[in-house]
Amino acid sequence: MRALERRAGIAVVAFAVTAVLVNGGDVPGAEVDGFRVVARLPDLLAPPIRALMQLGTLPAVGVAAGILLWARRRWQATAAVIVAGLAARFASDGLKDVFERPRPLASVTDVVPRDTAEGLGYPSTHAAVAFAIAGVVVWWLPRRWRPAAWAVAAMVGVARVYVGVHYPLDVVGGAAVGVVMASVAVALFGVPGRDPRNASSRSSSTARP
Repeated sequence: MRALERRAGIAVVAFAVTAVLVNGGDVPGAEVDGFRVVARLPDLLAPPIRALMQLGTLPAVGVAAGILLWARRRWQATAAVIVAGLAARFASDGLKDVFERPRPLASVTDVVPRDTAEGLGYPSTHAAVAFAIAGVVVWWLPRRWRPAAWAVAAMVGVARVYVGVHYPLDVVGGAAVGVVMASVAVALFGVPGRDPRNASSRSSSTARP
Protein backbone atom coordinates (compact mmCIF):
# COMPACT_ATOMS: atom_id res chain seq x y z
CA MET A 1 0.00 0.00 0.00
CA ARG A 2 3.02 2.30 0.09
CA ALA A 3 2.54 3.22 -3.57
CA LEU A 4 -1.06 4.15 -2.84
CA GLU A 5 -0.08 6.33 0.11
CA ARG A 6 2.71 7.97 -1.86
CA ARG A 7 0.37 8.75 -4.74
CA ALA A 8 -2.23 10.24 -2.40
CA GLY A 9 0.43 12.31 -0.66
CA ILE A 10 1.70 13.76 -3.94
CA ALA A 11 -1.88 14.61 -4.92
CA VAL A 12 -2.53 16.38 -1.62
CA VAL A 13 0.63 18.46 -2.05
CA ALA A 14 -0.31 19.29 -5.65
CA PHE A 15 -3.74 20.44 -4.55
CA ALA A 16 -2.31 22.52 -1.72
CA VAL A 17 0.13 24.26 -4.07
CA THR A 18 -2.50 25.04 -6.69
CA ALA A 19 -4.94 26.17 -4.00
CA VAL A 20 -2.43 28.72 -2.75
CA LEU A 21 -1.74 29.94 -6.29
CA VAL A 22 -5.42 30.43 -7.16
CA ASN A 23 -6.51 31.79 -3.79
CA GLY A 24 -8.61 34.89 -4.20
CA GLY A 25 -9.25 34.19 -7.88
CA ASP A 26 -5.79 35.29 -8.99
CA VAL A 27 -4.53 34.12 -12.38
CA PRO A 28 -0.72 34.09 -12.80
CA GLY A 29 0.47 35.61 -16.06
CA ALA A 30 2.31 32.43 -17.04
CA GLU A 31 -0.91 30.48 -16.61
CA VAL A 32 -2.78 32.83 -18.93
CA ASP A 33 -0.03 32.37 -21.51
CA GLY A 34 -0.31 28.60 -21.21
CA PHE A 35 -4.06 28.80 -21.56
CA ARG A 36 -3.74 30.83 -24.76
CA VAL A 37 -1.28 28.36 -26.28
CA VAL A 38 -3.57 25.37 -25.73
CA ALA A 39 -6.82 27.18 -26.52
CA ARG A 40 -5.42 28.38 -29.86
CA LEU A 41 -4.50 24.93 -31.14
CA PRO A 42 -6.05 24.07 -34.54
CA ASP A 43 -9.83 23.70 -34.82
CA LEU A 44 -9.43 20.36 -36.57
CA LEU A 45 -8.68 18.84 -33.17
CA ALA A 46 -12.10 19.79 -31.84
CA PRO A 47 -14.13 16.66 -32.79
CA PRO A 48 -11.86 14.07 -31.14
CA ILE A 49 -11.27 16.34 -28.17
CA ARG A 50 -15.00 16.79 -27.58
CA ALA A 51 -15.36 13.01 -27.58
CA LEU A 52 -12.42 12.67 -25.21
CA MET A 53 -13.97 15.09 -22.73
CA GLN A 54 -16.82 12.66 -22.12
CA LEU A 55 -14.38 10.50 -20.17
CA GLY A 56 -14.59 13.09 -17.41
CA THR A 57 -18.34 12.77 -16.90
CA LEU A 58 -20.51 10.61 -14.66
CA PRO A 59 -21.63 8.32 -17.53
CA ALA A 60 -17.96 7.46 -18.00
CA VAL A 61 -17.86 6.33 -14.37
CA GLY A 62 -20.71 3.93 -15.07
CA VAL A 63 -19.03 2.62 -18.21
CA ALA A 64 -15.71 2.06 -16.40
CA ALA A 65 -17.48 0.30 -13.55
CA GLY A 66 -19.32 -1.97 -15.97
CA ILE A 67 -16.16 -2.84 -17.89
CA LEU A 68 -14.30 -3.69 -14.70
CA LEU A 69 -17.14 -5.89 -13.50
CA TRP A 70 -17.24 -7.71 -16.83
CA ALA A 71 -13.48 -8.05 -17.21
CA ARG A 72 -12.46 -8.79 -13.64
CA ARG A 73 -15.63 -10.13 -12.01
CA ARG A 74 -14.73 -8.28 -8.83
CA TRP A 75 -17.35 -6.11 -7.17
CA GLN A 76 -14.66 -4.31 -5.15
CA ALA A 77 -13.13 -2.76 -8.26
CA THR A 78 -16.54 -1.72 -9.58
CA ALA A 79 -17.53 -0.20 -6.24
CA ALA A 80 -14.22 1.64 -5.98
CA VAL A 81 -14.69 3.27 -9.39
CA ILE A 82 -18.23 4.36 -8.57
CA VAL A 83 -17.32 5.75 -5.15
CA ALA A 84 -14.20 7.51 -6.45
CA GLY A 85 -16.00 9.02 -9.44
CA LEU A 86 -18.98 10.29 -7.43
CA ALA A 87 -16.76 11.61 -4.64
CA ALA A 88 -14.56 13.44 -7.14
CA ARG A 89 -17.58 14.98 -8.82
CA PHE A 90 -19.19 16.30 -5.66
CA ALA A 91 -15.92 17.30 -3.98
CA SER A 92 -14.79 19.35 -6.98
CA ASP A 93 -18.19 21.02 -7.26
CA GLY A 94 -18.09 21.93 -3.57
CA LEU A 95 -14.54 23.26 -3.77
CA LYS A 96 -15.53 25.59 -6.59
CA ASP A 97 -17.72 27.47 -4.12
CA VAL A 98 -14.81 27.70 -1.69
CA PHE A 99 -12.26 29.17 -4.11
CA GLU A 100 -14.66 31.11 -6.36
CA ARG A 101 -12.25 31.27 -9.26
CA PRO A 102 -13.80 32.61 -12.48
CA ARG A 103 -13.43 30.76 -15.75
CA PRO A 104 -11.07 32.14 -18.41
CA LEU A 105 -13.73 34.03 -20.35
CA ALA A 106 -14.14 36.39 -17.42
CA SER A 107 -10.77 38.00 -18.19
CA VAL A 108 -9.23 36.50 -21.36
CA THR A 109 -11.13 38.20 -24.14
CA ASP A 110 -8.78 37.46 -27.03
CA VAL A 111 -9.60 33.73 -27.14
CA VAL A 112 -12.79 32.43 -28.74
CA PRO A 113 -14.11 29.51 -26.65
CA ARG A 114 -15.16 26.29 -28.32
CA ASP A 115 -17.52 25.31 -25.53
CA THR A 116 -19.59 26.85 -22.76
CA ALA A 117 -19.61 26.04 -19.06
CA GLU A 118 -21.52 27.51 -16.17
CA GLY A 119 -20.26 28.30 -12.73
CA LEU A 120 -16.72 28.61 -11.43
CA GLY A 121 -13.46 27.09 -12.63
CA TYR A 122 -11.26 25.67 -9.85
CA PRO A 123 -10.94 22.74 -9.58
CA SER A 124 -11.96 21.16 -12.89
CA THR A 125 -14.71 18.58 -12.37
CA HIS A 126 -13.94 16.82 -15.64
CA ALA A 127 -10.30 16.39 -14.63
CA ALA A 128 -11.30 15.22 -11.16
CA VAL A 129 -13.62 12.53 -12.49
CA ALA A 130 -11.18 11.39 -15.19
CA PHE A 131 -8.33 11.02 -12.71
CA ALA A 132 -10.59 9.33 -10.18
CA ILE A 133 -11.43 6.69 -12.79
CA ALA A 134 -7.80 6.29 -13.82
CA GLY A 135 -6.67 6.17 -10.20
CA VAL A 136 -8.76 3.06 -9.62
CA VAL A 137 -8.45 1.39 -13.00
CA VAL A 138 -4.64 1.39 -13.00
CA TRP A 139 -4.61 -1.12 -10.15
CA TRP A 140 -6.44 -3.60 -12.36
CA LEU A 141 -4.44 -3.07 -15.54
CA PRO A 142 -1.24 -4.79 -16.62
CA ARG A 143 1.70 -2.60 -15.68
CA ARG A 144 2.51 -1.73 -19.30
CA TRP A 145 -0.95 -0.20 -19.80
CA ARG A 146 -1.02 1.98 -16.69
CA PRO A 147 0.77 4.99 -18.23
CA ALA A 148 -1.87 4.99 -20.97
CA ALA A 149 -4.66 5.31 -18.39
CA TRP A 150 -2.96 8.31 -16.80
CA ALA A 151 -2.29 9.83 -20.22
CA VAL A 152 -5.96 9.60 -21.19
CA ALA A 153 -6.98 11.29 -17.94
CA ALA A 154 -4.43 14.03 -18.55
CA MET A 155 -5.77 14.57 -22.05
CA VAL A 156 -9.26 15.11 -20.63
CA GLY A 157 -7.82 17.99 -18.61
CA VAL A 158 -5.97 19.40 -21.62
CA ALA A 159 -9.20 19.16 -23.59
CA ARG A 160 -10.96 21.40 -21.07
CA VAL A 161 -8.28 24.03 -21.56
CA TYR A 162 -8.45 23.59 -25.34
CA VAL A 163 -12.19 24.33 -25.45
CA GLY A 164 -11.60 27.44 -23.37
CA VAL A 165 -13.43 26.69 -20.12
CA HIS A 166 -10.53 26.06 -17.72
CA TYR A 167 -7.11 27.43 -16.85
CA PRO A 168 -4.25 24.92 -16.48
CA LEU A 169 -4.22 25.17 -12.68
CA ASP A 170 -7.92 24.31 -12.63
CA VAL A 171 -7.01 21.05 -14.31
CA VAL A 172 -4.09 20.29 -11.98
CA GLY A 173 -6.28 20.93 -8.95
CA GLY A 174 -9.02 18.73 -10.35
CA ALA A 175 -6.57 15.95 -11.13
CA ALA A 176 -5.31 16.08 -7.54
CA VAL A 177 -8.86 15.81 -6.19
CA GLY A 178 -9.49 12.81 -8.41
CA VAL A 179 -6.33 10.99 -7.35
CA VAL A 180 -7.08 11.55 -3.67
CA MET A 181 -10.62 10.21 -4.04
CA ALA A 182 -9.36 7.22 -6.02
CA SER A 183 -6.77 6.48 -3.35
CA VAL A 184 -9.40 6.61 -0.61
CA ALA A 185 -11.72 4.33 -2.58
CA VAL A 186 -8.95 1.81 -3.32
CA ALA A 187 -7.94 1.75 0.35
CA LEU A 188 -11.58 1.39 1.38
CA PHE A 189 -12.39 -1.53 -0.89
CA GLY A 190 -8.99 -3.19 -0.73
CA VAL A 191 -8.22 -3.45 -4.41
CA PRO A 192 -4.58 -2.42 -4.82
CA GLY A 193 -4.12 -4.89 -7.66
CA ARG A 194 -5.26 -7.82 -5.56
CA ASP A 195 -7.46 -8.53 -2.57
CA PRO A 196 -5.35 -8.20 0.60
CA ARG A 197 -7.27 -11.10 2.13
CA ASN A 198 -6.07 -13.38 -0.64
CA ALA A 199 -2.53 -12.15 -0.14
CA SER A 200 -2.78 -12.93 3.58
CA SER A 201 -4.09 -16.39 2.81
CA ARG A 202 -1.22 -17.05 0.44
CA SER A 203 1.31 -15.87 3.02
CA SER A 204 -0.22 -18.12 5.67
CA SER A 205 -0.22 -21.15 3.40
CA THR A 206 3.38 -20.47 2.39
CA ALA A 207 4.43 -20.28 6.02
CA ARG A 208 2.99 -23.72 6.78
CA PRO A 209 5.51 -26.58 6.73
